[in-house]
Amino acid sequence: MADTEGSEIHTGELQEAIKVEVGTQVYFTIRSPAPLEINGVPVVGVNYDSLGEDLEVGDHIIVDGGMCELVVTAKAGPDVLAGSIEQGLLLSKANLTFRWVEAARCVDPAHVEGQRGCASTEQQ
Repeated sequence: MADTEGSEIHTGELQEAIKVEVGTQVYFTIRSPAPLEINGVPVVGVNYDSLGEDLEVGDHIIVDGGMCELVVTAKAGPDVLAGSIEQGLLLSKANLTFRWVEAARCVDPAHVEGQRGCASTEQQ
């Protein structure tokens, strides 16, 4: 798991918690203010300007250390569409951690060797 900026990456304020079931789709965006929905899919604002650049299809988004986990399924400009692989809740100001598919995309390549989660073979 790559801790991209420690606890500095968070979701924005939500009107209410979003309950996610396995397969629930959620858009994450850096747009402000974030729309409530895109084509009926809930939208969650994120305070990480490189979101659409750094995440790729197949990467994982872990919410609050495991409150729920989603996998990126599509990208559209500043928006990232992700599907839940674990049920849980998305809350306001939730901490986000990214797990990349490829080790080469870890934020600090000098720390790749020996870092749990930077290898593409990680199983959780």
